[in-house]
Amino acid sequence: MDDLKQFDFKDKTTWIQVYGLHDESVIKKIGDLFNIHNLVLEDILNIYQRPKLEDYDDYLFLVVKAFFTNDENMDITYKQISCILNDNILISFLEKQTNFFDPLKENIKNNRSNIRSKKPDFLLYNFLDLIIDSYFIILQEIEEKLGNIEDNLLEVNNNELTNQLHKLRTNISMLHRYIFPIVEITKNIETSNSKFINDTAFYYRDLYDHSYRIVESLENYREMTFNILQIYLSEVSTRMNEIMKMLTIIATIFIPLTFIVGVYGMNFKYMPELEYRYGYFIVWGVMIVIALLLIFYFKRKKWL
Repeated sequence: MDDLKQFDFKDKTTWIQVYGLHDESVIKKIGDLFNIHNLVLEDILNIYQRPKLEDYDDYLFLVVKAFFTNDENMDITYKQISCILNDNILISFLEKQTNFFDPLKENIKNNRSNIRSKKPDFLLYNFLDLIIDSYFIILQEIEEKLGNIEDNLLEVNNNELTNQLHKLRTNISMLHRYIFPIVEITKNIETSNSKFINDTAFYYRDLYDHSYRIVESLENYREMTFNILQIYLSEVSTRMNEIMKMLTIIATIFIPLTFIVGVYGMNFKYMPELEYRYGYFIVWGVMIVIALLLIFYFKRKKWL
């Protein structure tokens, strides 16, 4: 904090990175130093904020989410990033330190796109561009996951499929919930008359196009997961119907056989057929003929 108080921010583009939101006193001192409203400080400390853009007299306040995935089971986590933009300074607040912005730091170090000589609004553009580009990587992983699920859709034993689809659909819904506001944010920055946005409006138009494409892709993926789930459930239902049909056919064949066996299994004293020398073989022959006739009938009806 002492270094910040002594630093001269005039006529310089400065990026201040603040890691760790657990120490409210430090955040409060930064707020006092840069005249940040208390309500904005509360939003910075609350890591469950919805992405948003607020235009104050002395600065712009921006909240976005950066997402990270586990390649194996597609677990998606996010980090909230809060930003303050004024004439010469971009301040970013993160809960924990990360190497996510190393490519941007490298660009600043090498002065790519002449970034060091431009205003903070251009730095914010590069900041958001890095975040939005990371969304495309997640979309690619979702697309690959959906492709794998489609390839394994008709496997006989696939008990994990519904769990994977539900988890994927939940992740897509979460991504959509947090990325959709960025479309509005980038559009508002592009069309705003804010004094903190100089000649970079057309850059933010590019961010708007990218974020809009991402939201459209997420909506398509969400519909795909629903359709795949319906196809899978339909296939399971068809298999179950086939099993029930086979069991019904077997039961139907054995109904008359069971009836014959039941009749001749009664312990009556006077049953003439029991005295026949070939009665046992005749009963067997009758049952076999009945079974064959029923099988022939089912095949003719194309039930088998």
